[in-house]
Amino acid sequence: VNTAYEMLLEYQKRLISAGGSTPVTPTYSLISDVETIEMADGNVLVGVLGDGSNDATYYFSTTENCTVEFVENNQGSYSTDAKIVVKNNAGETYIVSVTGDVNGDGACGDPVDALEVEVVSNGLDDFATSARELSGDLNGDGAVDPSDSSAIEIVASGMADIDFVNRTVIY
Repeated sequence: VNTAYEMLLEYQKRLISAGGSTPVTPTYSLISDVETIEMADGNVLVGVLGDGSNDATYYFSTTENCTVEFVENNQGSYSTDAKIVVKNNAGETYIVSVTGDVNGDGACGDPVDALEVEVVSNGLDDFATSARELSGDLNGDGAVDPSDSSAIEIVASGMADIDFVNRTVIY
């Protein structure tokens, strides 16, 4: 008795040998501004714009022979901790990290984010995920420290902006 998978493979072989369609390889490319950082809890995308409203098609320059599904985070937002699932033969999943949006509500560098960065930078707590940790590192030095806390407070006060692509603050 053949399994459904074996039957499908046999069907594909017969179709190809009869001059039918050839199998196509799924390919996709992330946009050039996005950087993928491999963390303990998954592949995290950084360098994405931070208004929290971008759907999955925003993150890719091409998607051929595969589909992309965007899964909102716990806040119901397409921001930090949201997931992008590429549905192809590899089935890759990416986690989004938006600089300055440490709580994933889609608002970057607001007072809630500033408070969370301050608590973590003073060693009183840790971020729950790698994506949140990367979003709180506003100067990109690999650590959430008092300089990040100062930077996000200035952003929250309206005296600076976040450069999402370069993961820095513009004064």
